[in-house]
Amino acid sequence: MDRKVFISDRDISLTEYCPSIDDISYFSCWQDADTQKGYNYQMTDSFEAFCKRPIRSRLLAVIIRNEDKEPLGIVSLSPEGSPPDLAIMLYKPHRGKGYGTKAFALASAYCFEAFDFEHLYAGCYETNLISRKMLKACGFVPHPDGDSHETHYLTGEPITQYDFVLHRKDRNSHHQEERRSIELRAITEDNFQQCLNLNAGIQDRSFVDPVSYSLAEAWVYYQDTRPFAIYKDDVMIGFVSMYVGEQNYQIINFLIDSTFQRKGFGTEAARLCIEYLRNEYSASKISAPVKLEHTAARKFWSRLGFCCSNTVEDGYMFMRYCEKDR
Repeated sequence: MDRKVFISDRDISLTEYCPSIDDISYFSCWQDADTQKGYNYQMTDSFEAFCKRPIRSRLLAVIIRNEDKEPLGIVSLSPEGSPPDLAIMLYKPHRGKGYGTKAFALASAYCFEAFDFEHLYAGCYETNLISRKMLKACGFVPHPDGDSHETHYLTGEPITQYDFVLHRKDRNSHHQEERRSIELRAITEDNFQQCLNLNAGIQDRSFVDPVSYSLAEAWVYYQDTRPFAIYKDDVMIGFVSMYVGEQNYQIINFLIDSTFQRKGFGTEAARLCIEYLRNEYSASKISAPVKLEHTAARKFWSRLGFCCSNTVEDGYMFMRYCEKDR
């Protein structure tokens, strides 16, 4: 069936909750031990009783992956008459893949727009480091006045639910700040496999070399090649390989995974590459080889101050960046 879409981006959508379709997945998620731990609550209802529960949330939305319409989880907003408190649960197969942060950010944007809130709240328990990290990534800050002291649903021991708040006026400044959290990290035995799984999502694969090829090239020419994984916070979002030999500084392979494109991350990462070559090698001239037919890449590097040149090798044009011209 066609669901009403509340808000979406390139990868996911928040859509209407359809009880006849979604009750079974929602109920099953409540049976999961990690969900119960995250909410400090144990669901004891039968499925039949669960289905009869009235929906009181101001917003109850299903997170849908756009490419295959797979339900990933639920976001909900507290009932009318209570402070606007946003919550999320991801279905077990889809945890740890970045969907939570993306969905929570989308839900926050929708709530400010649809309900005209000045503030939006969210909570998590003191031991839930993953949720605390997600809230921080979405711009929420601690709100100690809203902290609540409870007892653990299994042990009866004292437990604290930390409260967080996102102010409408802070959202734009947070989006500017988050783009400064891009960094380059070395390729190691701990992250190289994840690096190999990066996918630029470009139909013509000749436009971007596979990461496996670039890493092999870096191993052969290890003295003159510098490969890096590109991270946003602690999430790998891309890869870059730079050539530093013979004072001929080049950004030879650069890609952002398709999941993280069109968010400004590529621009910030490219600027980091330029800064790296300047700071580490005092590079005053930098090149970026681009396939002649790859017009999107030419536009991308042009916006960063690179200019087309007459140097063409094996179908690649070398775009030039000169520090003295900037």
